[in-house]
Amino acid sequence: MNHTWNKYKYILNDEFMQLIFIKASDVLRESGEHMIDIHSHIIFGIDDGPSNIEQSVEMVGKAEKAGVRTIVATPHSHDKLFGSDRIFENYQEILYRIRDFGVTLKLGYEVFIHPAVSGMVKASRGLTLDSGSCLLFEVPFNCTLAEGYSIILNFHLESITPIIAHLERNRNFLKNNKDIGKYVKAGCMIQIDMASIIGVYGRGVKDFAKILLKYGLVSFVASNAHCAEDYEKWYLAAYREVVKWIGEESANRLFLGNAESILNKEAIIQAV
Repeated sequence: MNHTWNKYKYILNDEFMQLIFIKASDVLRESGEHMIDIHSHIIFGIDDGPSNIEQSVEMVGKAEKAGVRTIVATPHSHDKLFGSDRIFENYQEILYRIRDFGVTLKLGYEVFIHPAVSGMVKASRGLTLDSGSCLLFEVPFNCTLAEGYSIILNFHLESITPIIAHLERNRNFLKNNKDIGKYVKAGCMIQIDMASIIGVYGRGVKDFAKILLKYGLVSFVASNAHCAEDYEKWYLAAYREVVKWIGEESANRLFLGNAESILNKEAIIQAV
């Protein structure tokens, strides 16, 4: 589909969020489905997430209450953290502490890759989500569309399926968005943050997220949670907003179906 991004004009809507009569958690419960979160900084003592095990456990509890049943822990990873034993040790400690919870915890990484640093894509092969073929990565905020595209091509050379994290928050992509469809056609999947959807990062980011969703360029909505409050305040609010924008069936695909497919090592429907 040829998306006419250059002709799109933002239409600001100042109306208050409409009430939804069926709670998001009830919709999922009635259909026997629950959410899967592929981007969460839930491992304590590693990055800018929780500082201790108690905070990690609290995050799991709040996620479970919001309807999340599987979380992929994705600590920040860069050249200084590759091979860190501490990540795996803390991950194992969380697994033990939440053994009686109704949440499955898996391991992945959010890999920071700069296009100018050679060898980083190849080194990322062991940092995929749940040891599959998909890798969550972020690029610098000053990364150009051309540089991002070269990263995607290099991922494919390593048999890695790239998922770009919170693209909607990258100012350069927001200002120069006419070629983003090219990323999807090249096999890159896009993940957007729940906080972007409810306006935590401002109106511009929220509107951009809405555009990406409505044009069917998003494959996943994830929490990017760093504390328990993120799950408690934002997760279901973001789900409700996405249901309003693109409908319940498509929302469930982005919060559950596509994530379930990649964790089961299956192909997914690329976009909504």
